[in-house]
Amino acid sequence: MATVVFAGIWLPTAFYTVNRAFGMTLLTPEGVRFRTAVSRRLIPWHRITRFEAQERTGRHAVRWWVIRAHRTHGRPLVLPGSLAQGAMNEAFRAALDTLEQHLEAAAAGAGPRPPEDG
Repeated sequence: MATVVFAGIWLPTAFYTVNRAFGMTLLTPEGVRFRTAVSRRLIPWHRITRFEAQERTGRHAVRWWVIRAHRTHGRPLVLPGSLAQGAMNEAFRAALDTLEQHLEAAAAGAGPRPPEDG
């Protein structure tokens, strides 16, 4: 019985973590394309109002950060692949800045800039 309960709690948690951490977010001229192990989705730029970093805390004070996209209608979505464990690191901040710059460019009618090589 304990094995069934453990598997019932552990498996969904492990799947959620893998799905979020190893998913992908792609910026396109049309919008933000989300790709996870089980879903594909495109959110057009005009349907996104803002991006935010959100700190989450789990058991035993384990902390991590995710980026959420707020939409004009509906609940915010966590971006796949946007995960920083512990303190917010520079790569995570750079990703958030890039998202905000692309959103501003799309709102201004300029469209998102192509990614820089490097």
